[in-house]
Order: sequence, then C-alpha cells, then structure tokens
Amino acid sequence: MLQNSGKTAEARGFAARSQAKRSELGPDQDAKLAKREAELAKKRAQQMRADFFSLGNWSLTADVLKRFLDTPEVKQLMPGGAAQSRAEKNDEKTAAALLIAAKSVFGEIMSTKGRRSDSDMNAFWAAIAALMPAGLIDARGGASAARILGVHHR
Repeated sequence: MLQNSGKTAEARGFAARSQAKRSELGPDQDAKLAKREAELAKKRAQQMRADFFSLGNWSLTADVLKRFLDTPEVKQLMPGGAAQSRAEKNDEKTAAALLIAAKSVFGEIMSTKGRRSDSDMNAFWAAIAALMPAGLIDARGGASAARILGVHHR
C-alpha cells in the first residue's frame, strides 16, 4: 500500500487517524483490540521469521535484513520516528567531512618544523576552542574532542 514514493505524509496521516479512532474506544473494546493485535503480531512475526530464515546462507540473510531495515517504510516504524530526510543524511556526511578537514588543517599546522610564536599558538588554540561546544570540557569531552581533531589536549 505504501510502497510508492511520496507516501510518507499519507502514512503519517493514516497513523494519526488510527490512533484517534483507538482513543475513542471504551476500555473493554480497547483491551480486546489490543489482545487481537498482539496475537496477530505474533503470528505475522512467526511468518516473517520462517520466510526470512529460509532465504539462504548467513551472509545472504544478513544482507536481506540490512536492506529490509533500510527501506523508508520500515524506518518509519522503527523507534525514533520517521526516516531521516535527504538533507539530514547529507548533513551527516558533510559534518563528517568537515571534521576530517579540520583534523587535516590542525595536523598540517602542528607538523610544521621550527618554533611557533606565542601569537601563532594562541591563534591555533583559539581556532580549536571556537570549534568546541560550550560545556564540552565540563562534560568531560575534551579528550574525545582532541582525539577527533588529532591534537594533544595537554
């Protein structure tokens, strides 16, 4: 039903309507419905397990599971809510690339030969401090930040 692209909003609307209808039920009806749903979920899980583990060897089964869990429909059902948007995925990749670039810059500065002036070192440490979130040191994250950026924190 929701296999076509662009169905995210429709799925969210369906879930909201379903939850609203369920909240209108009386306690007895809700308990009966919950019991029926639990029994059905158990049967469906057994069916999926039987199908899933009949696919082949371990590596094929692991690949099928990974691909299944990566589908947008499944991600919406997983704890934590809806799947990440493309922008969020791109932001994660960009953040990782920015950290790598910062580490490279700081590494190049520290790998230069010769003595650095006090003003050069002050500028270096000011740049590192500017990248650190407020409260990072108090939260005992200084050593972690130093490892990520490739600098010595002492």
